[in-house]
Amino acid sequence: MIKITGDIGQLTNYAQKLERAYPTNRQKMVSKMADDSEKEITKTSGAKSDPYGASWGTDMVESGALLGSLSVGTSGNSVKVEYTAKHAVYHQSGTKKMRAHILVPNKGLPGSWESAYVKSVNEVLERYFG
Repeated sequence: MIKITGDIGQLTNYAQKLERAYPTNRQKMVSKMADDSEKEITKTSGAKSDPYGASWGTDMVESGALLGSLSVGTSGNSVKVEYTAKHAVYHQSGTKKMRAHILVPNKGLPGSWESAYVKSVNEVLERYFG
């Protein structure tokens, strides 16, 4: 059982403001998360590693075409990551002759991505609540 004492009216006002914060700031949050995603992808690509920190090894030759084909944006409440390079799918999933060089998270959100997202959402909410 939880017992709350104090100014319940103030708590109610805060709860209502928090409820209004999400719809009012949702697009700002998603846009910042898209920016975070692009930064994380660029960072791991430059380090020649996947989003989880595993090295791509020496079999990966980076010409810049793959990263150059990267497009990150938003679609409704989602972050949308696309590569227009036809060979991107082979890097993400691998082939019989090439192990995967994971470009975007495919087994949960890596810690660095989660930290960046949390920071961005907090920044938006801090501005909203003043």
